[in-house]
Amino acid sequence: TDIVPRSRWYGLESLPDTILSEIFETIGAHVAAQDRASFQGASKLTALRRDLSFVSRRFCQVAHTTPALWSFVNSWDCEKGISRSLKLSRILPLHLTVQINGSRPDYERLFTLAAPHVHRWTSLCFREIGITRWAHIKTLLAGACFANVTSIRFTEFCPSGFLDENTFPALTELDIVHFIPPSRIMAQLTSLTIARLAAEHGRPIDYLLKSLGSARKLENLSITLEPGEFLDVVYRSEPCTEPPAVVLPSLVAISIKAFDWARRLDARLFKHMAW
Repeated sequence: TDIVPRSRWYGLESLPDTILSEIFETIGAHVAAQDRASFQGASKLTALRRDLSFVSRRFCQVAHTTPALWSFVNSWDCEKGISRSLKLSRILPLHLTVQINGSRPDYERLFTLAAPHVHRWTSLCFREIGITRWAHIKTLLAGACFANVTSIRFTEFCPSGFLDENTFPALTELDIVHFIPPSRIMAQLTSLTIARLAAEHGRPIDYLLKSLGSARKLENLSITLEPGEFLDVVYRSEPCTEPPAVVLPSLVAISIKAFDWARRLDARLFKHMAW
């Protein structure tokens, strides 16, 4: 594969099955993380699992008896591939990546096949989902309760009303773009990453501080703001009433990236935060 050249796999043939399984699991988790972080479309993990089966019959058998290698399911996979992952992952928690393959709503196939395993859904990643598709996705998932989903990642944006404490009662980790989660969701979180923070109500920092007021469990906070589209909003907004102090009693780590106006942002945020 492009991850590990096939010729190098042959040197591992002498290793016990248990060691091979651990190697496959480790590489699989690394490649799955790359899949979720990239925008290249097709899954590298799918290619890795396929290529392992071609190295040798033994590699194929070990790969098929390593459940963790199959616990990551991507909507880009074909129906047979998704069904195989659901079967070979056995009872392990499932990590679903939902994305668009051209004009085809492949995510519908993923939701249909994975529905009987909803109790195993642990994390969701929504990649490159256009505005027109979100209405369909919300309809497909309407009324469901994902009681065991603890982590959600959005690579573009989150539609209004999608994040709800009744739908995701166990959610603790959120990675989001252009959006500040509602206070009831914020109250559940232990980890929050916001990229390219949107200028909610014209004053993104004020709105963020207000929302953080309920984040009593938050341990890790990471915020990235980009200059340009939000720069003018922040500098031109009229002075407003000072928001109340935000107390984050559980906070362990905080990261703020605001590029050329970092000093102004940091001063406003840290002035009102305590932990």
